[in-house]
Amino acid sequence: MKQIALKFNLKTNTLKIIMGKILVLSDIHYPLPDSDLFVNIIMSEKPDKVILLGDNVDNYNTGRDLLDIYKEFIEIYKKFFPLEKTIVMIGDNDYQDRQDVFDYVKSIPKINGKNIITYSYKNLFLFHGNLETSHWQEAIGKYAGIVSAKISTSLLPQMLARQVIKKYQIPNNFIVLLGHIHYLGYVNSAVFCGTLNKERIIYPKNMSMGYVIIEDSSKKIDKNDITVVQLDV
Repeated sequence: MKQIALKFNLKTNTLKIIMGKILVLSDIHYPLPDSDLFVNIIMSEKPDKVILLGDNVDNYNTGRDLLDIYKEFIEIYKKFFPLEKTIVMIGDNDYQDRQDVFDYVKSIPKINGKNIITYSYKNLFLFHGNLETSHWQEAIGKYAGIVSAKISTSLLPQMLARQVIKKYQIPNNFIVLLGHIHYLGYVNSAVFCGTLNKERIIYPKNMSMGYVIIEDSSKKIDKNDITVVQLDV
């Protein structure tokens, strides 16, 4: 029988029932170097649920077919954690406008069924974060991100979070969880969930490599229920 934990909040003098642990992994980019860290993280954290927030795979410089890579990733993943306790979402790198990949991910048995773009749970809204509609928009966005990060590291995450909140009309009392830009940390009402790809895109490793743990409380989830875990690699 699963044990239910109690958590007392000293600030509000309230007692919460913790139903379980949710692990959020974003931008794994399997099979690129260090992407296999997802296995160690799952084994170490022992979550009750896992959210794969998109860009789970990548065929950059592999010479391999994207669909074959996705199938291989899923076969490895389900040896360590059940798909039936997993939310699988899709990002730009593991989709690449491939309908066969899109259909395959939709067909995987998972908590979120066929909706692999966005997912809502209690007061959480999850989305990979890729708002770009073309490769040139993505290239411009990447360049703008590099420039903005020199001004302020939080500028790009703030802009992306605002755009996502506006696009999906997310209520003020929701917490948004995003990936895509390989940033790890809190930005206002959003949490960016990092990456397992240590190649510097915009941010250095100490601002990008990591994952997120959520204590699934009985009612709504507060920011103090969310822990950002930085990887030392």
